Amino acid sequence: IQALSGKPTQHTFLNNYLGTEHPRYAIDNPTMRALAKPFIKQSPMNERSFLALLTSLIKGKSFTEKVMAGFLLAYAGKNLWAFNPVIFTRWLPHLQGWAEVDTLCTGKYAAYAIPRQFNQWKKVLSTLSKSQQLEERRASLVLCCSPLRKQQHDALLNVAFRNILRLKSEKEVMITKAISWVLRS
Repeated sequence: IQALSGKPTQHTFLNNYLGTEHPRYAIDNPTMRALAKPFIKQSPMNERSFLALLTSLIKGKSFTEKVMAGFLLAYAGKNLWAFNPVIFTRWLPHLQGWAEVDTLCTGKYAAYAIPRQFNQWKKVLSTLSKSQQLEERRASLVLCCSPLRKQQHDALLNVAFRNILRLKSEKEVMITKAISWVLRS
């Protein structure tokens, strides 16, 4: 990431739009995805080393590192997705703004893992919805979107509606938009 982009930028209009104060490297999303996909395919990682890599990126200083973790998670295979979802409660405090949260919490991983590990995810989603951190509350909603779009899952739908009811009075746009996403899903 650093080799491709030089010095990171910070405090720009785009940072405000993304809702983050983390510095950004000047690498666009197509380039990030082009790096992530072959890396996952060629890397002989096991679940433990994959989690260590994701944690390192999420705890990194830049927006770019944090978003790369989401791209890697999306491209990883099912063999790397069997980890305990409680890890999200440790990752999310390191994220700021909707883009960092959404990149990590939507996509193929959520669509596959949440229905298959629903008993574990049910508690995590409820815990996140009660958090003091805005990003965690948003995650409690957007994590539901991909699996609800892919299949009928009544128990997950019930959790999503409970979270909506819990958060419906919030005026923060990160929550109101996430609620609308869940309802569309």
